[in-house]
Amino acid sequence: MKVGTDSLLFGSWLAYLIDKHRWQLRSALDIGSGSGLLSLMLAQATCGETAITAVEVDALAYRQSLQNIGQSPWPTAITVAHQDFRSFAAGPVGRHEERHMFDVIFSNPPYFIGAARKTRAFDHQSDGRMKARSQTSLPLNTLLLHSLNMLSTAGFICLVLPHGSAVALLAAAEGMGLYLHSRLDVRATPTKAVQRVCLCLSRSHVQVAHEEINIYQQNGVYTQEYKALCKSYYKHF
Repeated sequence: MKVGTDSLLFGSWLAYLIDKHRWQLRSALDIGSGSGLLSLMLAQATCGETAITAVEVDALAYRQSLQNIGQSPWPTAITVAHQDFRSFAAGPVGRHEERHMFDVIFSNPPYFIGAARKTRAFDHQSDGRMKARSQTSLPLNTLLLHSLNMLSTAGFICLVLPHGSAVALLAAAEGMGLYLHSRLDVRATPTKAVQRVCLCLSRSHVQVAHEEINIYQQNGVYTQEYKALCKSYYKHF
């Protein structure tokens, strides 16, 4: 699976939040972990001291994540579950009957709506990848509700979404008792509209840290702010 800009930026932003707020994360949950990239980025950010559970339903992605994690410096920090997230959320996690609670739950979730067939956005996608990117496989409200049930009292839910989906999700989150903690609006260039939004939610009302970032300058060169955010994970920077 290719490393996408969304995941690279989102994982870097999550690491930035961990460092900025000095979060002490005992456990973390990666929903729809794909190749394991975000779990690996979190493991690097926490020096392998956070117990990470990665849930992935696609068989090919699951096998690839096992290989990537096994060859990483943190093979024991990440456990991969080959399972649908809804069935994972329905049962107890681990050896104990009591449900495990996570200090941070994060995801680059499915966001295409109603993609029952291939469209231009899916032209070069496999059927499995198409399903993984469609909300028909995991509606955002379902993801949010199940995540809330597994979130520790002072925990955080972090997501990256298209701008339109983020607006709808924030409205749904407040109805569930979740509030915006931090937000990063992402533009391709300074003159483009916001395309992606990174969100961090919690149960507490706080003063929201709302930031913006541009990936490219007008000449197509990466901005210094983007390079600074992602430099720990991108050798080119």
